[in-house]
Amino acid sequence: MNNDKGEQVPSKKHLEEGQYLLMAPLDPAKGNLKIRSASEINLEFVSGRQLYSCATTLQKIASGRQILLNFPTNLHLKPQKRTAFRAPVDRNMDIAVTIIRPSGISFAAKFADVSSSGAAFYSTGAIPRLADSSKIEIGVNYPGGRCRLDAMIMGTLTKDGEALFRSQFLIADDKMAKSVTELVSFIQLGNLQRRKETLK
Repeated sequence: MNNDKGEQVPSKKHLEEGQYLLMAPLDPAKGNLKIRSASEINLEFVSGRQLYSCATTLQKIASGRQILLNFPTNLHLKPQKRTAFRAPVDRNMDIAVTIIRPSGISFAAKFADVSSSGAAFYSTGAIPRLADSSKIEIGVNYPGGRCRLDAMIMGTLTKDGEALFRSQFLIADDKMAKSVTELVSFIQLGNLQRRKETLK
């Protein structure tokens, strides 16, 4: 829609009126073919700290390959069960972590643990203010590679007198999923190597 300055901006009218759910084209592209032929589409998404699910059907594929889904009649709150193993991260492990806020302000951090679904980290300098549900970007540089991961703050806790931030990864595509898998594998391999050296 056009705003009062004549600029085109996203409209949420279709959501407010319950007309349809709008999705961008899927990546990888074969997901678009599956949606076209599916008799029912099941969605899961996180809002705040809650996990929801709903069932819907395809309305149409719009211009720009945007996907219009029929507005669901029911929304279900799902219990969350942790299935991802948390790999603890040794403080001396050669991993440089940078937390970047949407404003562009960044600070150095260290991982406390990492799993395929998220990470816990603490600041190595002044303790920043990060509100629950705020979006961040996590830059990681380690001997196995480097990556940038989108995440959301899920809460803050104090452990051994230190402020620890828990975050959930927002996996947008296969490339990011692969980056997380490689990072967790590197940490688990390092932990295994340290155990072997301790037992010698």
